[in-house]
Amino acid sequence: MLYFEQLSFLSTYKENARRNVFCAFFLGLFVRF
Repeated sequence: MLYFEQLSFLSTYKENARRNVFCAFFLGLFVRF
């Protein structure tokens, strides 16, 4: 059960990785300006 939960967590993290980088980029722009 724990192993399956870790796999699902990693899959969701990989799916959201691109969006997280996108948000971090825009946050950096807003902070810079």
